[in-house]
Amino acid sequence: MRSTRFGLMFCLILLAVPVSGQQTSSSATQSQQGTSPTPAAQDPQAVNVVNQAIIAAGGAQALLTVTDYTAAGNITYHSADNDIQGSVKILGSGFSNLRIDASLPSGVLSESFSKGKVMTGLNGTGRQILAQSPMNPARFVLPFLQLRPLVNSPYYQLIYKGLVEINGHSAHDIQILRLLGGNTNPPELLREYNTIEFFIDSTTFQVVMMQDFLFSHGPYYSVRQIQYSDYSAVSGVLVPFTINELLDSHPNRLIQLNTIVFNSGLQESVFVIADSAPKN
Repeated sequence: MRSTRFGLMFCLILLAVPVSGQQTSSSATQSQQGTSPTPAAQDPQAVNVVNQAIIAAGGAQALLTVTDYTAAGNITYHSADNDIQGSVKILGSGFSNLRIDASLPSGVLSESFSKGKVMTGLNGTGRQILAQSPMNPARFVLPFLQLRPLVNSPYYQLIYKGLVEINGHSAHDIQILRLLGGNTNPPELLREYNTIEFFIDSTTFQVVMMQDFLFSHGPYYSVRQIQYSDYSAVSGVLVPFTINELLDSHPNRLIQLNTIVFNSGLQESVFVIADSAPKN
């Protein structure tokens, strides 16, 4: 089913690119004129839950101070044959930059998401792959960072989906839809790509899981679930020190952080993996 749906989704994503560009241009024009787009209708219950999650994470002002992060710890990659373990370093900046460097027995495996590009590499060199970067990839480690600006954004719509059980937690299911060109009712497949679901504990208001879609090279896409636990406050910001990623309900990798520091002044260049592709 994934392969049959991918072709249509990929076409929709390509069609969405100029729409996104037009939205950015339109936004800039409106800003110059002192106006802003009409905000989307928000679900009051969803807004209330998100606001409480922001407070639980340290508050809007504390989250606002985080411009980048550098985290380190251990990583385990799961496969049908065996598990591969190593150490990991994760860099994040803003919303759009993420780099993961895993030191494994075979060498340093790197992944980079920056400016919409996805790159992978081994031992410092790699190449861009045919994949759609997830929305705001830096949220991988700090899910609360994306929640802070969404409540008042005209470009996202918050929808309350109800209470669900996630790993023994009663959690609020909050669907966040990115709006392209102000369209609140996009085609189903495009809606899926532009949707992130946050599952927020109904007691602690900690994010226990995020769910979205990943699109990789070839005719496939995967449902990604990122589970968060072992929270602790660092410089006034709540950080999940255990991150468990699943693809299509199968364990993919487990990250256990040891340290994280904020605001090291990371430059965009650190998110670029040297391209090993031959030059024409």
